[in-house]
Amino acid sequence: MTEQEHRELVEAEKQGSILVGVDRIYARKLYTDASFHCVEELTGEPVYIEKAVVWLSFLGTHLALVVSCVFAVLAFRWWAFLAIPGIIVAWFVYSSMSVRGGSKIGLITLLLVGAIAVAILGVIDGLWANLFLIAFILSLWLNRLLYEAATLFLRAFVLRNFRAWNAFEDGLVVRTVGGRG
Repeated sequence: MTEQEHRELVEAEKQGSILVGVDRIYARKLYTDASFHCVEELTGEPVYIEKAVVWLSFLGTHLALVVSCVFAVLAFRWWAFLAIPGIIVAWFVYSSMSVRGGSKIGLITLLLVGAIAVAILGVIDGLWANLFLIAFILSLWLNRLLYEAATLFLRAFVLRNFRAWNAFEDGLVVRTVGGRG
């Protein structure tokens, strides 16, 4: 694609005649696997903040899951042997839904705010149970943020940077409004 074609594509996207989509897995892998230097060399633009947000979400989702399992042991004692496998299965199921294009972060954000409110208001008795609930929902929220942020960042990147479009076009989908594309 030439720079002129890119400008025309961006203008068509602004006018709403086309939609530019991003493969979520591709976007996440770009920000977690590609080096700063490689991306900057290909595009002429550094992506330090974007990569940091995605990496912190990537590490945070796993850390919060482990912490929630520790809190489950403290809250549920021997029942944790039953709860922890369920927690892990639920996390994997939710994670598999996070990579889908239609998944949004709004509902899990409300659940996280609700879990924090429940802990503050003392609705659930017991510090460990409250911390478990917050840590587990935080792990789900960070997992969703991981894909939401990576997708948002890559889409904005390729629309503002012609070289980024050419470098990462394998992870992009362009559709005309009305479903033809």
